[in-house]
Amino acid sequence: MIKNKKKILLGLAVFFVMLLLFEIYFPKSPFKKDKVLYNLEKGNGYDKIAKDLREKGIIKNTQFFKFYVLITFNYSKLQAGRYELSESMSVADIAEKFALGDIVENKVTIIEGWSVNDLAEYLEDRSIYSKEEFVSATKVNFSKKFEFLS
Repeated sequence: MIKNKKKILLGLAVFFVMLLLFEIYFPKSPFKKDKVLYNLEKGNGYDKIAKDLREKGIIKNTQFFKFYVLITFNYSKLQAGRYELSESMSVADIAEKFALGDIVENKVTIIEGWSVNDLAEYLEDRSIYSKEEFVSATKVNFSKKFEFLS
């Protein structure tokens, strides 16, 4: 009777370890290569991030993301920024990307003669800034904050 209990417990332990490994290292959709831009805002904790990723359909389960981030001690290393993610990424890949700060870098070419509106449209087309955000930022007087602009 004790041998049967040990076998059952061992079987359950193996099952849970396999489930854990599957959920952490196997992506939601391994063959779906569509990219999603995710903006990890400063101050968002791993709980909020997990919920956001689940709502966007990038991960299958919030609990495994939170568990992985906790056991790898990455919960305090998650960096704000814009990230390019995909359903073909595993929970481990996503957490690693956030911990390393592997953000999307945008190359911008400003052509001589462009107006503020031209540049605003260019940035909006590339999903860097909305046109309204950029135009309003160009109207801010930074000379009080940065003396060399006076």
